[in-house]
Amino acid sequence: MPAACACCRERWQNRLFPRRKPTDPKRVLIAHHLLVGDVMMLAPLLAKLRERYPQADVAMTMRRSLVPLFAGRPYGVEAIPYDPRDSSTLDRLFDEKPFDLALIPGDNRYSWLAAAAGARWIVAFAGDRPAYKSWPVDEEIAYPDRPRPGAT
Repeated sequence: MPAACACCRERWQNRLFPRRKPTDPKRVLIAHHLLVGDVMMLAPLLAKLRERYPQADVAMTMRRSLVPLFAGRPYGVEAIPYDPRDSSTLDRLFDEKPFDLALIPGDNRYSWLAAAAGARWIVAFAGDRPAYKSWPVDEEIAYPDRPRPGAT
């Protein structure tokens, strides 16, 4: 069997069979295609991930133009350039080892990207419409009714 087929089989097998939430993920993916301001507002998320999973490899998809902002690897995050209009940007993501945990901080359509990248558990916000955007999501988190200062 060609190596590419074996890789695809392993990635989709992770999605087809019952999955368990990882207790200590070794590889974390943050999948999105946000603008610069939104990416900067992810800093608390990155800090919390590093605090909770200090040994984890954390990778984040982002626009090519934002990759230089992460050249110094803040919070140990590896930037993966991604453009939904350019399929060649998928090569880099799909060359990565599968991820134990994927977080979708924006539009849930990127849960499909996380699933294709072999994520074993996908977390996203609840209520995104249309519902098919959330089909690959394992755990949906509702937006809080009001801001929670100091929430952990």
